[in-house]
This record gives sequence, C-alpha cells and structure tokens, in this order.
Amino acid sequence: MVPSLSTEEPRAVRISEEQQVVGKSVLLGLGYYCRNQHITICNAPPYSPCPVLVSLYAAMGLHSYNLLQGKSFKFSRVLEYSKTYGSPAASTYRMALDAMDPCLNSNRIFETSVTEKSYGKLSLRCNFAIPHGETRIIYNILDEIRGSIEASMQHNLKGCMPEMPPLDPFQDTDRFYLLNKSEVEENEWIRMYLDLAFATTIRGTSKVPNLSKLEIVEVAVEFGDTTDEEGLGLCRATNAVFYIRHMDWSKARVKKNDVDRIAIVRRIYNHRTGCFSLIGQILSSQTIPKPESRSGGDSLDV
Repeated sequence: MVPSLSTEEPRAVRISEEQQVVGKSVLLGLGYYCRNQHITICNAPPYSPCPVLVSLYAAMGLHSYNLLQGKSFKFSRVLEYSKTYGSPAASTYRMALDAMDPCLNSNRIFETSVTEKSYGKLSLRCNFAIPHGETRIIYNILDEIRGSIEASMQHNLKGCMPEMPPLDPFQDTDRFYLLNKSEVEENEWIRMYLDLAFATTIRGTSKVPNLSKLEIVEVAVEFGDTTDEEGLGLCRATNAVFYIRHMDWSKARVKKNDVDRIAIVRRIYNHRTGCFSLIGQILSSQTIPKPESRSGGDSLDV
C-alpha cells in the first residue's frame, strides 16, 4: 500500500453534459472534487486528444507504484484528468489511467496525482498512485517536515537540482554504473525520464513536444542510497541520479549545431510519505568534463 498525503477540501464540481452521457467519472466516483476546473474525459466527445504532458504524468504515477510494489504494470492510456492552478502557473494533476498487467493479461484502473513544483522545469512530485478500489493511507505531511529543514527542502525539491559531476559520468566506472543497450530498452521508464525532462522545459511554446526527435545514446546512473551490485537498484524505489545522453534532432537544435545533449534527472523516493519525485535539467554535452591532460613540461618517472 502506498501512503500518501491529502490536503484537499470539498470543492465545487463542474462536469459537462457530454461527460455525464459518456459514463460515470472515475475521479468523481472516488470522491474527488475539482476547484473551478472541468474533469476532462479523454477520447470523449468532442474527441480531443489527451495532452502529451498529462499522459507522461500518468505514466510517472504508475512507474512510482511499480517501483514500490515491485510490479510491472504497463501504461495504456489516460481515462480522465483534472488540474488545479498553482503559483504562478504550476498545477496539480489528478488522473485516472488504464494499465495492463502482463502477468494476468488484464487491465486495471489506477488513480494518481502529480504536482508541478515549478513551471517550465522538470520538478515533479507524485503524491500517490493506487489501484482503483484500494484504500489510500492518508499521511500528514506536516509530521514529516515539521522541525526538519532537510525534510522540508526535499519535499519541496529545494536544493535538489542535480548538476554535472566533476568527472565524466560515462567514463568514471568507479562512481557510476553505465547501462548496456538491453538495460535501457528493458527499462522503458528511462525513456520516460528523458521525455519528461524535455516536455516540461518547453512549456513556453504552443507546439506539441515532438518526442520522436530524441534518440538515446548512452545512460549512466549513480545510486544514492544503495550498495546493491550492478543494476539491482534500477527497478527498486531507490534514490538515484540518471545521466541520459541523447541526440535532439529537432530543427532548432540542428541549426544551432547543438544536437548532442544530456538530461540529468534525480529520482527521490520518500518511503514514509510515499511521495516520488523527479527533478532535473537538460544541458549541452559540451558541459561533460574533459579528461585532464598533462602539460608539455610534465614527465613520468621511470
């Protein structure tokens, strides 16, 4: 069971007549109320597609559940969602999604909530993710952060932005684990981390993010709270920083001759509150540290 926080209060509900005709709302059925926002049912009349970001946020929520529970549910689609506006433009999204259980070859509905801690950046917190019908454990977040500056900063993702390390993460095998091609392909959520880093940082444009232009080249990871052997922490709810080198073949990057990029994504999991966070940024690969070279006057002792 995933513990979670709940600070919501009863709010007015506005749901369109079309949505009422389509079918019963999962979110309304769970007792959720949305302030000044419609609950949008995806693929319902007038059949507007679900936004890319909403699908990515829903997939992030399901990913957090899989990590904690050791499951392998596959994201299928968003059924419905709502969002509330924060300050200045960050929002909290509440979503109902459909996922497939590969073990039973059957679908199951999940409910999840993701909060944008900062607009225009990869700074997200998944508050909870549970299968529809299961009881949520309500956790008072004030008990976690009261009297602890470190816990408060982590919950609000303050001072958590990962930076480029002093050594090349793709060469320093003592500190970093370099994933092989099969590991990258098997762990599809690594691609989701890259897509989230890209899609959340181009919010200033009206264009739909073209994620197909991103091509992963290599991935390195540094585990922050595990001494497991190689690769064992990938599918566990462990804190880690991922370095995802990729090619961005979008026209804007090609024109600037800056297609070789690196997404740095920190994964934070709080086992007490059940909150799962992702925070990161995308930099040019030119920021990767170069190997130190000896000056011409230096010589090796024989």
